[in-house]
Parts: sequence; structure tokens; C-alpha cells
Amino acid sequence: MVKISLGSVNFLINQTEIKFIKKSTPKTYKLINGAEIIEPVTDNLEIIEFSGHFESFSNYMKMCNMLKDGNPQNLMVTGINIPINMYVLIESFTAWETGGDIDAISYKLRLKEFVSQRIKVVNLGESDNQTSIHIAGKENTIEIPNTYITKKGDTLSGICKQFLGDEQKYKEIAILNNIKNANLIQIGQVIKLK
Repeated sequence: MVKISLGSVNFLINQTEIKFIKKSTPKTYKLINGAEIIEPVTDNLEIIEFSGHFESFSNYMKMCNMLKDGNPQNLMVTGINIPINMYVLIESFTAWETGGDIDAISYKLRLKEFVSQRIKVVNLGESDNQTSIHIAGKENTIEIPNTYITKKGDTLSGICKQFLGDEQKYKEIAILNNIKNANLIQIGQVIKLK
């Protein structure tokens, strides 16, 4: 059996009822001076689909509240070869009663990987025969989650780079989370990002 936690909702499904669609790699463009521009990934993120029956009516209600909220949710999948821990957005959700009982609710769920991206406008300029890069104005950002649950291999600087766009913010995040040693974080630890 595969155990799935999506925010505060738990699902228990057969492995045959879950489908993973792999993501592709973003395009990278090399500039004359060796710098790189990475095209933001928007359409080629990992998709996870599964279906089944809610274990309780309260799980159905929690799911409905998550839909209203619209924020990224932490997804944890165990019981498969490589456990998954990532943030996702709910792309589609369908539910229906089965057997005429209010507690017998079936569902079909499609989730899309959420990746926080900071997009910078880059202008190339030439001065004294040297190419330079100038970052223009304010950064445009996508909403970042309030918290992140750590997984194997995570570091505070890596988390900061992924969600905040700057790995040097690890000191601020360590202080925010009362972490004495930024090099010692535990798997499954909830890290406040803002």
C-alpha cells in the first residue's frame, strides 16, 4: 500500500492507482561572458495523479478547504521505491458519492509540482569592450510557502536558494526557526520560511 499525505489529509491507496509523469529539464542559455540564464519551468513540472475513496468525511472536508485556500501543499508519498516530499498545487479534484452513503466518497486527484521561482530581468550592456550583465529593478516573485518539511539531503542554504532565491539567507532562517547549528537539521523538520 502507498501512503500519501497532502497537507493535513491522508490517503491510503494501492500502488496501481497512482501515476507519475516525469518533469523535463529547463533550457539553459550561455552568455558571452560565461554567465547562464535558466528559463523558468512552468509547463514541464512533475504531475502526480491518483484516485480512491476517502477514509472519512472529515478528510473530504479538509480537501475542500485546501481547494478554497489555493496555496501550495506539502506532499509526502511513502511505500514506493523512492519516497517523495515536495510542494504541489492541486491541478484538478473530482469527488462523488458511491453507494449512496455520505461517508462513501470517491475521488480523483491531479497534483502539479510547485517550484518557487524568482525571475530577474537581465539587460546586457557593453562598456569598454566588455560585456556586462545588469539586473534591472525589482524581482518578480511567485508566492512562497510559509513552511517546508525537510527531506534527506536538504541543507538550510539549499532550502533558502530554492524558495528564497538566496542561499546566504540561511542565517536568517536559522534564527527564525531557533536553530543553533545551521548544519544540523533533521529529516521531517518543519522549517518556517517567513
